[in-house]
Amino acid sequence: MAINNVINQDENGNKFERAKEIEINRSIVKFGTSVYQFKNVTGFEVGIIPKNKFPVLLFSILLAVSSLMLTAASSIYSILPKEYLFKTPEFSMFVLISCVPFCLAVYLIIIENNQLIKYGLTIYLNSGQKSVFVSEDKSFLMDIVDSLYSFMKEEQAKSLLIDMSNRSITVGGSIGGSATAGDKNRI
Repeated sequence: MAINNVINQDENGNKFERAKEIEINRSIVKFGTSVYQFKNVTGFEVGIIPKNKFPVLLFSILLAVSSLMLTAASSIYSILPKEYLFKTPEFSMFVLISCVPFCLAVYLIIIENNQLIKYGLTIYLNSGQKSVFVSEDKSFLMDIVDSLYSFMKEEQAKSLLIDMSNRSITVGGSIGGSATAGDKNRI
């Protein structure tokens, strides 16, 4: 699972892309550092990205530790004389420290309830690999799928440039021609 985090994959083999642009023409699909032949793309889909799993084990451990520490503090409070307890900073620190795991458990609940719903544009390849582009804007992802559908139906050579950061889709005409760049017109 640690290697999956390095290559942006989850345990189901979904590859999460952070590319800002997706370039598609009749022969290639390019996003980020990945380039695929367009004929290897089998489909596109928009779906909800599952939220992060709630760490039940960590939550349980934090509550158990906090409960044990507060129970111990309560026992100490009932056994020792009250004058002694309030004159020693150790008891107050122990009570404060026993509240820390409880506060962390509450923080986990808050994080779980405040996760944003994210959507993904999934590109399916013949090899079974899936690349998922994450966005919070479902309508933009639906526009991308509509543009891809139109692009696949048409016979003319066109290109699509999908800019994920600006939420724009540019449809180009023929992509033939010459390119010059660099020093003294060298490519």
